[in-house]
Amino acid sequence: MKNNYDDLPQLIVALDSKDDTANYIHINDVKEDVIYYCPCCKGVVKPRAYKKEYDYQVQPHFYHESCGCSEESFVHYICKTWLFENGSIFMVDGHTYTVLNVETEKTLHTSFGDYRPDIIVETKDGKTLFFEIAYSSKKSAHYIPIWDELGIDVVEINAREFINQKHNNDVPEFKVIYSDGECFIKSYTKSDYDDTIGKRKSEWKRQDKLNYKIQWEKLDWFWNMLCQYKNGKVAEDDVVSAFKSMDYNDQVWCYKNIKNKTCTSFKEQFKEIINKIFFDSLKCLQDEHTDIPGFLVNCNHVSPLIYVVEMISRIPYLDYNCYEKVSVKIRAYGGVLIKVDLSSELGILKNRVNDAHQKLEIINECSSLDYIKSVTPRSHWDTTHYPFSELYFTFTFFDHIHNSYIKEEIGKYEPSLYDQISLEKLKKYYNDFKNSALDKLRNEQIKTVLMNNSKYKEAIERLSAMCFGNLELRVSSDFRRLWLMCGYKELDMYEYCMDYNFDSLGEVIFKRFEDKIKNIYRIKNIIDSLCDSINSSNNHYWAIENNSDFNKRLFLFDTYCWVNFIPISMSIYEGEEYFKSILLEAMKKLASGEYGDIRLMEE
Repeated sequence: MKNNYDDLPQLIVALDSKDDTANYIHINDVKEDVIYYCPCCKGVVKPRAYKKEYDYQVQPHFYHESCGCSEESFVHYICKTWLFENGSIFMVDGHTYTVLNVETEKTLHTSFGDYRPDIIVETKDGKTLFFEIAYSSKKSAHYIPIWDELGIDVVEINAREFINQKHNNDVPEFKVIYSDGECFIKSYTKSDYDDTIGKRKSEWKRQDKLNYKIQWEKLDWFWNMLCQYKNGKVAEDDVVSAFKSMDYNDQVWCYKNIKNKTCTSFKEQFKEIINKIFFDSLKCLQDEHTDIPGFLVNCNHVSPLIYVVEMISRIPYLDYNCYEKVSVKIRAYGGVLIKVDLSSELGILKNRVNDAHQKLEIINECSSLDYIKSVTPRSHWDTTHYPFSELYFTFTFFDHIHNSYIKEEIGKYEPSLYDQISLEKLKKYYNDFKNSALDKLRNEQIKTVLMNNSKYKEAIERLSAMCFGNLELRVSSDFRRLWLMCGYKELDMYEYCMDYNFDSLGEVIFKRFEDKIKNIYRIKNIIDSLCDSINSSNNHYWAIENNSDFNKRLFLFDTYCWVNFIPISMSIYEGEEYFKSILLEAMKKLASGEYGDIRLMEE
């Protein structure tokens, strides 16, 4: 007889009744005058070409008396009910299993969509298998992401082969098409796929492919949805869901590489999905770091392509809202915001916050000192425009000397004090400040006494009256210092000390300057006399003119040559002979050409 295997599937088994106790009857075992029923639709079927004594052109089979169900429906029904009865034995890749329980058409939910295996078999040794019946269509590699997520071995049933195996009491043998992350069916790719998703996958190394298998499969799943959408087989939401399931970096990569292709119109939706992930990551960053006081993450759109992410820590102090901040500029590529690693900037912020709180602890200690009224930032405006590390703090000291408060901005004029502020340094600063205040007070007291000392004021008036020309007696604003000045040259200086007796002060300063002033004018008279004698002589080679009251210019007559003559000396021991020698020496040097190229002219 002709082998039945070659011509399957046709209806080669039937039921001998419609009851639940009905038996499956193979076409080779039919009997005359028995009514048989279709296992699938329960319609009446009759045997054809079944008699062994005849040679038929077709294989033996049952046919529906009227209408009937499809062959595919029949095959699925037979495989789901007859091959996997409770206690049935089957083999998969050399391993023998016994059926414990069978489920059919059960829907499983995955991140890649719903999946409905043809048969789910649970064996007595605790293994679960998915069975897919290969009849009119076979499962493709597009199901790999689903199988990977579920983690169950998938077996394929060849209906043409195994119905006969069951009838012949052979143990059916099946082949695995997916097991333990490896697929044994060949996937089909087009050139567009190779240029996009395939290109992305080729960038990964072999080890990466093992580590990122799910990531790889989500790329395939997305591409499959995109292709099916183009062919009108899936809705737009299916493509968007597949895109959302992908790894963030793959979403960015796919957006950049397929946004300009004519096959898709999802550019704006994909961009919104990617940007939402970016902003969600900032929110997660804020929620995760509750260890940073008052932590807040903001993203500001400062220009069409530039965003600035600000990580802020609020630092309350008194009624001031101080803060520390770290900013990061992020460029949007094609409107898409790319996530960046902010761990480094976050570390910087934490260090600044720690430094701020350490300084606050020291400031609080300083505030407890009895001679400090308060320590505050310079203004509320400053605290809203400058981070804590750049703030100047105002230390308000209690001035015990003047019985008032004195404010000093620590850091503005002494930044080193603020940078390394400590109780010891602040105490030294206060002591210096206090000593300075004492000096100011003492000076004010002295000034008041001197201004009211009539003998002191009278002595100053008498000395001032003795001076004329460019000789001048100057008095400081606090009346403690007196200078005798000749132009810009200081000839003598006197400073009053607390050790002096106020009553004798007028006599002391008058005696100090009287002889000095008299001697200056004595010397002036000597020099003027010498100059007059030269200018009035019959020798017309020389001329002497006033440069100032106490300095002269010496000219060689009928030339343009001259020399500044004799810076005045105010020593009381210098007389006429001394100045004669100085004048003679100057004349010799001028005549000898030491001051320039000079020749004497005769009348």
